[in-house]
Formats: sequence, structure tokens, C-alpha cells
Amino acid sequence: EYADPWSDPRLAEFVLAIPPHLVHRLAEPKRLVRRAMRGIMPEPARLAAQKIEPHALFDRGYREQEQATLLELTTNMEAAARGFVSGGLMSKLFEIDPRSLAACRVAVGLILIVDLGIRGSSLAAHYGDAGVLPRDLLGDALSGTWRWSLHLLSGSTEFQAGLFIVAALSAVCLTLGLFTRWATALCWILWVSLQTRNPLLLNGGDVMLRMLLFWGMFLPLGAVWSADARRTAGDRPAVPKIASAGISLQVCWMYWMAGYFKIGGGWLDGSALQEILQFDFYARPLAHALRGQPSFVGGLGYGTVVLELLGPFLLLLPVRYWRIRMIVIAAFALLHLGIELTLTVGQFSFVGWAGLLLFVPGPVWDRWLPNRGGPPAGVRRITDPSAGGWPQSLIRTGLNGCLLIAVACGAYFNLSAIGRPNEATPEFGPARRLGELFFWDQRWDLFERPPRPDGWYVVVARLSDDRTIDLLRDGAEADWD
Repeated sequence: EYADPWSDPRLAEFVLAIPPHLVHRLAEPKRLVRRAMRGIMPEPARLAAQKIEPHALFDRGYREQEQATLLELTTNMEAAARGFVSGGLMSKLFEIDPRSLAACRVAVGLILIVDLGIRGSSLAAHYGDAGVLPRDLLGDALSGTWRWSLHLLSGSTEFQAGLFIVAALSAVCLTLGLFTRWATALCWILWVSLQTRNPLLLNGGDVMLRMLLFWGMFLPLGAVWSADARRTAGDRPAVPKIASAGISLQVCWMYWMAGYFKIGGGWLDGSALQEILQFDFYARPLAHALRGQPSFVGGLGYGTVVLELLGPFLLLLPVRYWRIRMIVIAAFALLHLGIELTLTVGQFSFVGWAGLLLFVPGPVWDRWLPNRGGPPAGVRRITDPSAGGWPQSLIRTGLNGCLLIAVACGAYFNLSAIGRPNEATPEFGPARRLGELFFWDQRWDLFERPPRPDGWYVVVARLSDDRTIDLLRDGAEADWD
């Protein structure tokens, strides 16, 4: 029979009958209980001033005594059979609609085309040996690492222009869904190669873009809304389920860690955001207008942290909760819109929008674009297992293992930063080398604290009439204030 001793009226009457100074003293909390346990409990435990948490005992018990039980529950879906969890939810946790993949593919391709055009306008200055970062200078920084770059094979402007043209053509094929898997792989190779050639030009958007391209190589980006879908017929080849989990978690990691780094940095009270909006190197005109609204900016800062920490969990909700998921997608989209309107952050906001397209659930596409590439047209869900003999099974198992390593490395680079907000990611040999080789390394301390020092670049030119203009601002008058 269940009985709660704290609800026994006799216990309450007994304690109330004792003079208070005998029950509790400031220097000796729980005095009566401690004295009653004298000779029964070990003295260190009886006299401990703080509560003892049993977490270490639980952890030891799980690892040493109940590990087999936990493994059985999680791998054989015994938990679902006993009604503890939903088996359907577990199997569809990272399911991505093919139309969402196609939308993300088009967005990423367009971002690449525009970005290559912008970078190409300063081709010689940024990527040639006559520019700001010659190859011999960069080689010293890359020595001892596993970084690589095709752009380092030659420092001539003509060679760099040729690689840019190949990258642009690959991006066009990716956008159109023409030879999609090969185009995705070539885009990833040339994109990470370009990043290695001049790391001074990178920001968080570049890192996320290369991760989307990496996982995209193993996903059916061209299953619908593509030239490939028009050229081929029949069932689409399935891909490892871990690939859909990897790209979904990658987007979530960015938000989770960005929110984590903002805790304690003045974001919860809005002071950090207020200072960032005053940083002239990034600030746009709208940022200047918000400087006089401290209460509003404070609410934005607090809401940003909450959204980044909790929102990704809601993005992973099953499809049947598509309304909640769409609300969260809209909130993140507005967050990126606010960033784009107030701060100069390159293509970061656009890459963020592209990543959010992955989470648009099927029912939304069914409402917006009925009979336009959905599953009824014969496209297999990406989480379905593929058929085949032992060669296909062996290849699939090996690929799953490699992708699982990629997921683990991504988790390592993010989780190892916890507790080290101002330190570089600790070095673990294999993970570090794999991160350098495949460009998995990442750190999402985005505007963790207001940057220092403040200011902006001015390139002054003197005209024939003795006027001075700023070449970086389309010939406007040089502004030093």
C-alpha cells in the first residue's frame, strides 16, 4: 500500500509541538533530523551543508548495470511496443519532403550564382598572387593542416577566372536540377576550395552553405522540380536516412549554439544587441533608427535567445504538427529578415532562409502546390529503405558509417565549445583532421558579444577638382565621423 509520510497528520502534529528553536537553527539547518541520524548515517553525509545530487550514481548505474536494457529499449523499439514512445514519430523524426529539398536546392544554387558574381568582381585582388593574400603567404598559414584548395594550383587571374566559370556553371546546373548529384558535389568541391584560398572573406553564411552542399550530395535534391526528374522515370534511388538527419541537425546546431553563446553576454537584457546596432562597421540605417528604442531592442535580444534555443526542437516536430512547425519557420525567417535589414552580414540571412526550407512539411506544399511533385506522383520518401542485393547493402552500410562519423564530428565541434565561450575548440586529433579535410569544423558564436574595435574602412581618392571621395561607397564624400 502506498503511503506518503509527509501527509501523515501525526507527523505534522509532532513537529508543530516542538519549539521552533529546537527544530531549526540558522547555523544548523534540519537540526532535529541530523541529531536523530547520529550514529546511523555516515558523519560526512549527516553534516553536509548542501543537498547531495544522485546524478553520479544514476549515471554509473545506467552505464554499468542497465546498459544492455537501455540498448534493447532504444534499438529494438521495445519502448514503442510498451507504449513509452511513438514508433512512427521515431521513424519520421528527420523525414524531409522531396519538395522541400528541391526548394532548398534552388535557393542554394541562386545564392551561389549571386555570390560568385560578387566575388568575381574582385577576382585579382582577392584570389590572385598580385592581390592581398598571395599563395606563399597563405601556404605558411596552412602548413601542418589537412586543408586543400584547387585555387592554390595557380595564382594567375585567368586560372582563377576559369574555376569561377566552372563553379558558376555547376551552380546553374544545381539550380535547374540538371545532373544534380554531380553538380552538388562539384559545387561543394569548388566552394570549399574557394574558402580555403581566402579565409579572410568568410562569415557564418559561408560555413553553413558548405555544410548544406556537403549533406546535399547524399540527398535526392533533384527528385522533383528538376531537369533530372523530367529526363528520368520510375522510382528514385533511396539514400541513407542518416543524411536527412545530418542536414536537419546541422541547421539546428547553428541556432542552438548561437543561442547558447548569447547567454550571459548581455543579450537577455538587450544591452549586447544595443551595442551591436551601434557598431558602424555592420550597422545599416535601420540599426541607427533603433538605437533610441532600448525597451524594444531589449525585447528583441531576449526573444532571439529564446527562439534560437527552443525553436530547433519545434522544427523537428512530426509532420502532423505542421502548423506549429510553420509558425517557428516564420519566426526564424523574421529573425533573419531583421538581421538583414539592420546589419551587413553578407549572404548569411539568405543561407538561413534556404536552410529553413528543409523543414517545410508536406501538407504545406499540398495546399500551396497540389499535384506538383508530391509523394503521390511516385517519388519515394527519403527515409524509406532501398531494396537491393548484398552489394547495395554493403555500400549502403559503409556510406551510413561514413555519414555517421560526419554527424559525430559536427556534434563534437559544437558540444566541445560548451563551457568555453571565449576559447578555441579543443583539439581532438582525428576529429580535427577530418574537420579540416572535409570542412566539417564550425563554431557558431555569432555576435556573441559586441565586436571591438568600432569603425569602418575608407579608401580615399582625390579628384582633379581637389574633392575627396570614398571608393568603397560609390564615390560618396569620405566620411570620417
